[in-house]
Amino acid sequence: GVGASAAMEAALRAAISAEADALGASRRVRMASGAEASSSRSPHAARAAQEARAERSEADARLIDALRDALLATLPPSPAQEELAAVVKAARAECGAAAGGG
Repeated sequence: GVGASAAMEAALRAAISAEADALGASRRVRMASGAEASSSRSPHAARAAQEARAERSEADARLIDALRDALLATLPPSPAQEELAAVVKAARAECGAAAGGG
């Protein structure tokens, strides 16, 4: 129905926006890591790089959620959706662990 396509469109827009955020966060990590490497032993640079990495992992988690929502919006309700949700949950937990917690 019309409602489904509107929901799908909204989910896709959210995913595109989340992807842009994740790309921006990755760029900031690269810049901050470069600054950290060139200004060795600067606590400020190290902290900035750490914050950028934390921000990137949050942006990645939001992107995963947005992509899942977009996928679910395109699928009819089914056990596969629940399976997908479980897979995403596991992937997110793994991302969180890699990023050093929440």
